[in-house]
Amino acid sequence: HLAKRGVLKALLHIGISDVQTNAGSNLPSSVQAVSQREDVRSKDDSRDARELAMHAAARILVSVDPNLCSIDVIDGLCRPLLQLCNADSQLAQFEACLALTNIASMGPE
Repeated sequence: HLAKRGVLKALLHIGISDVQTNAGSNLPSSVQAVSQREDVRSKDDSRDARELAMHAAARILVSVDPNLCSIDVIDGLCRPLLQLCNADSQLAQFEACLALTNIASMGPE
């Protein structure tokens, strides 16, 4: 199972990662200017990557018993999945809701 092999943990890492770094601060100002223009695209690309990662996680959680996953991973996925419920894609919204329903069915243990 993908859940047992750490795929959800990897998707969670992608889904909550922040691509902003301070690596550009040591570069010449001309390079920083170009880098800042590309940051707009990078932020959009990053948001798309995070959304795709969470959509993939939702698809896995729709078909896999969430009890097979680490409780830490499940806890970490809840907020990004809730955010996915506001995605532009109705399919992503639907699958996020199904995944959250599966998580809610886990029980207190």
